Amino acid sequence: KPCDFPQIKNGGLYNATSNRPYFPAPIGKQFSYYCNRGFMTPSGTFWDYIQCTVQGWEPAVPCLSQCSFHYVENGKFLQLKGNYVQDQSVRIQCCPGYSLPNGQDTVTCTENGWSPQPKSTPVKSCDRPIFENAGTKNNSTWFKVNDKLDYECHAGYENNHKDTKGSITCNYDGWSDKPSCYERECSVPLLEPRLIVNPKKEKYKVGDLLKFSCRLGHRVGPDSVQCYHFGWSPSFPRCKGQVGSCDQPPELLNGEVKGTKKEEYGHSEMVEYDCKPRFILKGPNKIQCVDGKWTTLPICVEEERTCGDIPELEHGSAQFSVPPYYHGDSVVFNCTEKFTMIGHGSISCISGRWTQLPQCVGAEKDSCPPPPQIPNAQVMETTVKYWDGEKVSVLCQDNFLTQDTKEMPPEIDHGSIKLSRSSEERRDTVESRSYEHGTTLSYVCDDGFRMAEEHGVTCHMGKWSAPPSCVGTDCDNLPRFENAIPTEEEKNSYRSGEQVTFKCAPSYHLNGSNIVTCVNRKWIGELVCKVYAPLSSVEYQCQSLYRLQGNKKITCRNGEWSEPPKCL
Repeated sequence: KPCDFPQIKNGGLYNATSNRPYFPAPIGKQFSYYCNRGFMTPSGTFWDYIQCTVQGWEPAVPCLSQCSFHYVENGKFLQLKGNYVQDQSVRIQCCPGYSLPNGQDTVTCTENGWSPQPKSTPVKSCDRPIFENAGTKNNSTWFKVNDKLDYECHAGYENNHKDTKGSITCNYDGWSDKPSCYERECSVPLLEPRLIVNPKKEKYKVGDLLKFSCRLGHRVGPDSVQCYHFGWSPSFPRCKGQVGSCDQPPELLNGEVKGTKKEEYGHSEMVEYDCKPRFILKGPNKIQCVDGKWTTLPICVEEERTCGDIPELEHGSAQFSVPPYYHGDSVVFNCTEKFTMIGHGSISCISGRWTQLPQCVGAEKDSCPPPPQIPNAQVMETTVKYWDGEKVSVLCQDNFLTQDTKEMPPEIDHGSIKLSRSSEERRDTVESRSYEHGTTLSYVCDDGFRMAEEHGVTCHMGKWSAPPSCVGTDCDNLPRFENAIPTEEEKNSYRSGEQVTFKCAPSYHLNGSNIVTCVNRKWIGELVCKVYAPLSSVEYQCQSLYRLQGNKKITCRNGEWSEPPKCL
């Protein structure tokens, strides 16, 4: 089908008047055309050819609008280039607290320009709330309307809905609720008059314990109960004048009572059960006679897991036994000659694992050979050996005296020997006394120094072991933090434990502590000074016993904060 004269929006046909007689134009015929200022052809030029096809004129939209990039108020383009053409879109990132209309994050180039206009406007938002006895995994400091924030109570706390977890939503008038948690409590129990309870309190928190006794009669029930997050457990006891006794305890399938059974058991008496080999006891291993009735009986469950080979015992051996080894099976060990067993003489297979092995240790004590013949000493002819710790006196020959060869404890730089209280008043004690073999002395470092190794010196065969050393604990130059300076004049060194306070540069706000501490030559603490975006808000809260006066929220405007409140 031939094509009629083309209607080119935002452009026109070259030589339109002279070319009109050639229309309708046959398929395949093409004409040159141009686009008005601010528009371009699909090929990116201001003119091109338009051709008659079976479907009509091609291109269908000959002239496309051009959209140039310009400044985005309170935001920025994420894909930056020179010009965009009609139907192309680009993403925009708005500053915190701002948004495009309807919450969009893209703008599209249309025939009439950008849609919507690349201009972000303030949106209703919520600041990060103050958590009371709770926390959150969300690190955001700013939330849009309808954003949800999940929180979790600290251990032992719950919210108003008696849950340990909760969520709040940012609404147009602020957060839907406060992320506050309160200590879990158990209700004050209503007790019968004869029951004595200890302690008596107005409130009972999770973990509190109540103990009971009776003014008259016998206690029927537990002697204590505890407060849990679900309430008191077990049930409260009661006091009864007369209580019944129990017959013989019930039989336990695949188990038996430990000890000898009696014909009758009085109130509060207990019996204990054991399971047969290959069975595990589940539940309390003891039952009690309570006013003529036995408490809940445990059960014995078959344990199918077996233990592997018997472990080897150094300097010992196991008595002969044949695998497999089931739950409850035991194996007896013996130590070889001259070795003594420490620990239980057998091991048991418990739930597929052997219990701890005993040890076989040498039965003989260390001994020394006969003492040596010391020069210029009386002859000591003996074949007797001496046990560890025994002493032998030496007698010098005539005209000879024993020589005092005691060695003083070594001195250390920046430290001294730690004296006992009894010798504090006489500092010369260390220099004047002698020390037995095996004696150990400790050291203390001077102020500003600490022990590099935690050990003392030991006297061994007349010689002292190597002493420890004291190293300095002072810190050198202050650490550097971006946009922060110390409040006092900087020093060359700082003692361990000394603190330094920093302040942020103008227009910057401190996030966290403003103090760093010198600890053993290292600075502990990290400062972060950050700039808040325009219209950002910060909320204050006074400590207990203080009342807040003024607006609890301050706002950043034109690089300055609004007037803060006071705590009176």
